[in-house]
Amino acid sequence: MDIVRSFITCLIWIPYFLKSERVKNTFIR
Repeated sequence: MDIVRSFITCLIWIPYFLKSERVKNTFIR
């Protein structure tokens, strides 16, 4: 169960992190 939870958390956080990185880049410009 713990492994499944961590896996789901990764699925949610990785795209979120990539999105925030893109937003930062656009703000810098």
